[in-house]
Amino acid sequence: MQPVRGGELRAFLELTAANELDLARHNPTFAAQVGPRLRALFARTRPLLSAAAWRDCAATVRT
Repeated sequence: MQPVRGGELRAFLELTAANELDLARHNPTFAAQVGPRLRALFARTRPLLSAAAWRDCAATVRT
Protein backbone atom coordinates (compact mmCIF):
# COMPACT_ATOMS: atom_id res chain seq x y z
CA MET A 1 0.00 0.00 0.00
CA GLN A 2 1.23 3.47 -0.85
CA PRO A 3 0.22 6.76 0.73
CA VAL A 4 -2.10 9.03 -1.21
CA ARG A 5 -0.51 12.40 -1.94
CA GLY A 6 -0.87 15.56 -3.95
CA GLY A 7 -3.58 15.65 -6.57
CA GLU A 8 -4.92 12.24 -5.63
CA LEU A 9 -5.40 13.33 -2.03
CA ARG A 10 -7.13 16.53 -3.10
CA ALA A 11 -9.43 14.57 -5.42
CA PHE A 12 -10.23 12.06 -2.65
CA LEU A 13 -11.10 14.86 -0.21
CA GLU A 14 -13.25 16.67 -2.78
CA LEU A 15 -15.21 13.48 -3.45
CA THR A 16 -15.50 12.73 0.26
CA ALA A 17 -16.77 16.24 0.98
CA ALA A 18 -19.28 16.07 -1.86
CA ASN A 19 -20.64 12.71 -0.71
CA GLU A 20 -20.86 13.54 2.99
CA LEU A 21 -22.37 16.98 2.39
CA ASP A 22 -24.94 15.48 0.05
CA LEU A 23 -25.95 13.08 2.82
CA ALA A 24 -26.16 15.97 5.29
CA ARG A 25 -28.37 18.01 2.94
CA HIS A 26 -30.81 15.15 2.42
CA ASN A 27 -30.87 13.66 5.91
CA PRO A 28 -31.40 16.12 8.78
CA THR A 29 -30.78 13.43 11.40
CA PHE A 30 -27.40 12.62 9.85
CA ALA A 31 -26.59 16.34 9.67
CA ALA A 32 -27.46 16.85 13.33
CA GLN A 33 -25.48 13.83 14.50
CA VAL A 34 -22.42 14.07 12.27
CA GLY A 35 -22.41 17.65 10.98
CA PRO A 36 -20.11 19.16 13.62
CA ARG A 37 -17.57 16.36 13.13
CA LEU A 38 -17.70 16.80 9.36
CA ARG A 39 -17.14 20.52 9.75
CA ALA A 40 -14.14 19.84 12.00
CA LEU A 41 -12.71 17.31 9.54
CA PHE A 42 -13.09 19.62 6.58
CA ALA A 43 -11.69 22.56 8.57
CA ARG A 44 -8.53 20.50 9.22
CA THR A 45 -8.27 19.59 5.55
CA ARG A 46 -9.34 23.00 4.22
CA PRO A 47 -5.99 23.71 2.54
CA LEU A 48 -6.62 20.67 0.35
CA LEU A 49 -10.23 21.53 -0.53
CA SER A 50 -11.32 23.82 -3.31
CA ALA A 51 -12.93 27.11 -2.35
CA ALA A 52 -16.24 25.79 -3.67
CA ALA A 53 -16.06 22.66 -1.50
CA TRP A 54 -15.29 24.72 1.60
CA ARG A 55 -18.17 27.13 0.87
CA ASP A 56 -20.49 24.14 0.48
CA CYS A 57 -19.28 22.76 3.80
CA ALA A 58 -19.74 26.09 5.57
CA ALA A 59 -23.26 26.44 4.13
CA THR A 60 -24.32 22.86 4.83
CA VAL A 61 -22.97 22.03 8.29
CA ARG A 62 -22.68 24.35 11.23
CA THR A 63 -20.83 23.88 14.48
